[in-house]
Amino acid sequence: MLPKSNMNKTREKNTLVYSFETSEKEKVYFNAGVIDIMFDSLKFLKTSDKLKIKKNKGLFFKGSTYIEKENIPKLKKIVSSWKGLFSEATQNFVLIGFFNTKIDDYERWNCNKEEVIESLEKLVILCEKAEKENKIIRCRKLTGELLPLVEVGASWEVCAFISHIYLPSSSGSPYPDIFYLI
Repeated sequence: MLPKSNMNKTREKNTLVYSFETSEKEKVYFNAGVIDIMFDSLKFLKTSDKLKIKKNKGLFFKGSTYIEKENIPKLKKIVSSWKGLFSEATQNFVLIGFFNTKIDDYERWNCNKEEVIESLEKLVILCEKAEKENKIIRCRKLTGELLPLVEVGASWEVCAFISHIYLPSSSGSPYPDIFYLI
């Protein structure tokens, strides 16, 4: 679970969180501020979309980003370097991100040094596990509105006509509860 202070103290609907994951149970969360600061250095990674149709350098602005096996050692080096840099921060600090036209100012995130470093360490461990188990890493953006669903194990699909949210079964069944968003 993402520490509350690492999410600018409140879970607002428009809060953006990044999730790096190899499976439903192995995830590391970052607030958008940390990833925005790291964004340009992540362009050293060759990435793709789910179907491997679109190729990219770094994270996609929209949709999930898939980091292929051969780029995971590079991701681990980048994250380790950022961990070293953040270790020089004060206990609490503010990151200034991209310019937001909706607020006519730069986005700002209040961060806690220990929480940021802990998330970076967890991502390094996730990279090591992915290397060892020959897995890819998916990075996806979640809004504060969806984060509580992710924390209870939900997943979702968006089709042309309808969206589905899958929640772990409330009855203990191996089949998920399905909700349709119309």
